[in-house]
Amino acid sequence: MCDQLSSRYFKEWTETATRAREL
Repeated sequence: MCDQLSSRYFKEWTETATRAREL
């Protein structure tokens, strides 16, 4: 896999987790 793709996936997952935690 490309590091850029992995970083993007990780960033999206982190943001999703943050929203879930806020809710």
